[in-house]
Parts: sequence; structure tokens; C-alpha cells
Amino acid sequence: MIIIAEISDKMSTIPALWGITALFAAPFLIGALHQKVAWVLLPVALALSVWVGQETYRVAFVKVGMKEAIRNEMGWWWTINSLASPLLPALVAVGVLAWQLRMKRSPNKAAHDTARKLADPGR
Repeated sequence: MIIIAEISDKMSTIPALWGITALFAAPFLIGALHQKVAWVLLPVALALSVWVGQETYRVAFVKVGMKEAIRNEMGWWWTINSLASPLLPALVAVGVLAWQLRMKRSPNKAAHDTARKLADPGR
């Protein structure tokens, strides 16, 4: 007796994939409070993204029997979104850190430093 099970009723939808990873990415916005916090959260976000991405890759491309069924039933758009969505926590953490570094050097401070260098060329 052969039992054929559907895949799509067991897999998340594309909006659900992005929604779940948005929930994982939201705590990394705490890094906007202080630059040191952003630096501490960056490796955590990278590790989370790599861990979830590796599992997603394993299911979509390595796991025998599942990879063909997933690609045939869910399609390439779902596969691409399932591989891209785990990157969201890392992208949020990198974005927050980049914002922190940009805010560290505000335009007023840069103008003040430039004026000081022009006033004292020997410095």
C-alpha cells in the first residue's frame, strides 16, 4: 500500500515565512539603543541566520525525498523565499549597527572637526 502525503499543508506560506523571521529579527532592533549593544547582538543575529538558513537549505536541497517533493509542489518562489527569509535577522542587525556608526559621526561633529583642522594645520 502506497500512501501519498501532500507537502503544502505541512509547509508555511511565504508571508508566514517572512512573518516568523520578522519576529526573530525584531529583538535585534534593541541595538538601536546603544552601539555596544548593537555590536553584541550582531554575532547573535548572524549565528541565528546561519543556523536557520542551514536547516532550510538542508530541507530544500539535501534531504532525500523531501527536496523533490517540496520543489514540485511548493515551487521555486517558495524555495527562494524560504532561503532568503532567514537572512532578515542578520540584515536588521547589520542595518542597526550601520545606523549606530552613522549616528556616532553626526554632521555637526564632522563640521566642527573640519573647522578645527583648518584652524590648526599642525594638528
